[in-house]
Amino acid sequence: MHPPIGPIRDSEGGTDFIKSLYEEVSSIMRSHQVPIDNTIVDQYMKGLTKLSYHFKTSMQRDMEKGLNIEADHLQGYLLNLAEEHQLNAPLLYASYQNHKVYKEMLQ
Repeated sequence: MHPPIGPIRDSEGGTDFIKSLYEEVSSIMRSHQVPIDNTIVDQYMKGLTKLSYHFKTSMQRDMEKGLNIEADHLQGYLLNLAEEHQLNAPLLYASYQNHKVYKEMLQ
C-alpha cells in the first residue's frame, strides 16, 4: 500500500522525513554544482503544505496501475551522483530500494 501525501505528511516524523530527503537530494545537486536556490528545501516544504491530502505522485499512480516506473532515471541517477561525490544518502537509498523491489515484482 502506498498512501497519498496527506497521511505521510501528518504522521509522526513524516514531515521531518520528507525534509531530510529533500536535504539529501539538494546536497547531492550542490555537490554536482547544479545552481539551485539556497532556499530550495524551504520552498518545497511550503509547497508540501499546499498539496491536497489525497495527492499522489505520477510515479505512485503508475505503480498502482502496475506500470513500469523510472526509478533508475530519477533516484538511481541521484544515487550515482552521491556515490561519485562520496555522499551518504540513506533516505534516498531506501526510497530507491522500495522502487527496485516493485520493479522486480513486475517481472
